[in-house]
Amino acid sequence: MNKVIKKDDWKVSVWAGGTTNEIFIYPENSSYVDRAFKARISVATTNNGEKSLFTNLPGVERYISKLSGDMKLQHTDHYDVDMEDYQIDRFKGDWETYSWGKYKDFNLMLKGIRGDLYYRQIRSKCRLHLEKDSTVVFLYVVDGKINVNGTDLETEDFYITDDNILDVFGNNPKIYYGFIKEWDQ
Repeated sequence: MNKVIKKDDWKVSVWAGGTTNEIFIYPENSSYVDRAFKARISVATTNNGEKSLFTNLPGVERYISKLSGDMKLQHTDHYDVDMEDYQIDRFKGDWETYSWGKYKDFNLMLKGIRGDLYYRQIRSKCRLHLEKDSTVVFLYVVDGKINVNGTDLETEDFYITDDNILDVFGNNPKIYYGFIKEWDQ
């Protein structure tokens, strides 16, 4: 399986503070609104800059990374963090979490499934080894043009495969990549 999801194919939702763009949900035909999903990947933009409470998502592991802007997170009774560009914050979905700032972020949510999210800037070429027998391996192009396993991608393209090895070629592109894997594999 190899698939490219272009920005025009993202599922866009508008909310009071900005927009959320669902890029990928697993399994296919799952529903974030009904909380019936195992994995969800999205890009969100917050426009108001005011204090905002994250949705309470019990049983969900959350990974968030700032793409641009100013972003501060407060995980009540845990820690606060002023996010740097591309820094990844991992936290529990049922934590009381607030954010401040006007920013764009990249999100991975996992529910009853394993996985991880990474960031990297590719100097020219590299081989990325992800967990064997992953259900889905993904790569999101933050900035630049790259070739992944023979497929050309550009900024904001999202690539999914079941191959745990990614051969990546490019001239200083920035990427997020990772995997999701069923527990019983």
